[in-house]
Formats: sequence, structure tokens, C-alpha cells
Amino acid sequence: MSDLVGTNSLYFVSHSEPVTISDEQALDVIAQLRTPHLDAGELILTFGAQENKPSNLFTGDKRALKVVNRMQHNGVLAMEGCHMLLLEEAIRLLMMCGDRDQVIASIQSRLHVDKAIDICFRDIASVDDALKSYIESIRSQCSLLSFGLTPNIC
Repeated sequence: MSDLVGTNSLYFVSHSEPVTISDEQALDVIAQLRTPHLDAGELILTFGAQENKPSNLFTGDKRALKVVNRMQHNGVLAMEGCHMLLLEEAIRLLMMCGDRDQVIASIQSRLHVDKAIDICFRDIASVDDALKSYIESIRSQCSLLSFGLTPNIC
């Protein structure tokens, strides 16, 4: 891991706070909601992000984001003030802020962990375009959610 990535990781951890959920209705929803694409842990993170605004929710589970978007649409969640960060966006940030070649080499050594990442990293010459396209696709499918972090993060 490069020094810059380590520094950014320490920054993230030092600016993180414990999350609380005090809304009993939210806890009931977490206990009762059964969906194959959103488990109890993801629900806890989502309701925690909703209740502790402003907040960021980092995830690699695009199907879960689609369910969260649908819950937002149905009025179950109010995610205004919460920003989503996709795994692919985090990788793009690492490539922009850290050692791009090292990030690419690390990912290529473990391609089969995530299907979207596998597809994006098949052709290194187009990895930036592939990541951007995938991120834009998820954003358009989850149009009620806010995505991304501050552009000046690096």
C-alpha cells in the first residue's frame, strides 16, 4: 500500500464516528424486511446513514443499492443528506490519489472477487472508461440516491 493510500485511510478512520439508530420503527423494519438483495447488516448501515446525516455509505453491493433506491421511492427511507460511494468509485479514487499501477496490479491479481470489477479490468487501456460507464449506469438506475464524495478528496 502506498503512503498516500495509507494516509487517506487514516484520514477516513480518524473522521469516522459511531452510528446510532434510535428510531424504533426503523429497527422493526430491519427485523421484518425480507429481501434477497438487502440483508440485516446492510439495512442497519442504511438506517444508520439515514439517521446520522450528513453521512456516507460505502458499498460494493449494487443490488442492495437498487433496493435502497426503491425504499426511498416508497417513502420507507429518507436518504437526503446521505451520499453513496460504490466500490468502483473507491477504486477510481485509489487510482487517482495513489499509485495507479499498484492498484491495477492488486486488482488484477484478484479479479474474480467482483464480476463488475472483473469486466472493467479486462482491458487496462479502457479501465477508466469502463469504471466510469459502470458508475454512471448504477447512478442512473438509482436516481433517487446521491453518489460520490468531494471532488477534491485527493
